[in-house]
Amino acid sequence: LSAVRDGKIQDVAICKEIESPVKMVQCEELIIDGVDELAEVSLDDAMKQCESVGSERMWNCFDKVSKFAISLGSDKATAVCSRFGDVAEPHLKPDVDNCFSNLARIIFTTDPKKATKICTYMSNILDRDGCIYQWFIVDSYVLSDFDFSMGLCRYMANEDTCYSRIALVFKDISSSKADKACGMISSDSIKEHCFQM
Repeated sequence: LSAVRDGKIQDVAICKEIESPVKMVQCEELIIDGVDELAEVSLDDAMKQCESVGSERMWNCFDKVSKFAISLGSDKATAVCSRFGDVAEPHLKPDVDNCFSNLARIIFTTDPKKATKICTYMSNILDRDGCIYQWFIVDSYVLSDFDFSMGLCRYMANEDTCYSRIALVFKDISSSKADKACGMISSDSIKEHCFQM
């Protein structure tokens, strides 16, 4: 463990050779502590390290690498979360959504459109809705890109509510865009109400 702690050994495979389960976990945690330094050298190698730690600690490792990867650009960070999704066992899928959610939250202040696009990668519809909704609560975002806003509705649990929100934002700005949003609503009663706003 001291060689791992001192950074002389950074290969998680050495941890698997330790017979004591407690010391094996300590070894993996030490490797995870240094994974961001490895990511500075090679993002791919850092992700490989994360793939080889025990599933109980895999999320912590990928989360650390994704936060580092933001400094390399949101596309790199998104790739880290996607790779985690590819290797994660089914019981870790909520953590994959957390990876995307954390990433979107960090990026939102500087690039709300890109952050909202990242939200669409989430698999849990309620979490995805909450993440995407951050776009819709700011009228200027919705007004900045009508087509993007309309496209987001297909990722929402209640598309009709999404289209209604867009129509409400555009009703005094562009009646044709408001009408287009209303026209996408599937419920006749909601559609009728939308056109009457």
